[in-house]
Amino acid sequence: MAYQRLQTRVWMAKFGYSGDMCCCLCANAMEIADHLFFECTYSSLCVQVMSNRLEFLLPISDTWNWWIKHRFKSLFHKKVVGAAIVGLVYCVWKARNHSLHNHVLVRPDVWVKSVISDLIYRCMTQMSSNVRDRFESWLITLS
Repeated sequence: MAYQRLQTRVWMAKFGYSGDMCCCLCANAMEIADHLFFECTYSSLCVQVMSNRLEFLLPISDTWNWWIKHRFKSLFHKKVVGAAIVGLVYCVWKARNHSLHNHVLVRPDVWVKSVISDLIYRCMTQMSSNVRDRFESWLITLS
């Protein structure tokens, strides 16, 4: 997967980086992509906050594609949840970079709120009017 090429601290060590290898979000393990996105307590909190906002349980696993395909019947819900998961990945990576460069760890709910507001905006501006009418009330409850 492409996420295995992210420039984590362990990945950069292959090219001469000799600094701290610990995850800058939780400091509990080596900073590798699998840890950041599937094992880190910080990313787990992000998933939990996102699940609460979307009102259904998101799994913490690398089988998201299968889960989305089989969990939702509506194409709209599949797309929204897929976009939310992409947003979560972005959120965790952005939090990691922010922590690394600014030495400040922002609460997960702050990042998730930003992802959700972007998600709502994209849905409201890019949906056809008949789809928007059916799902608008659900989207509004997310904000």
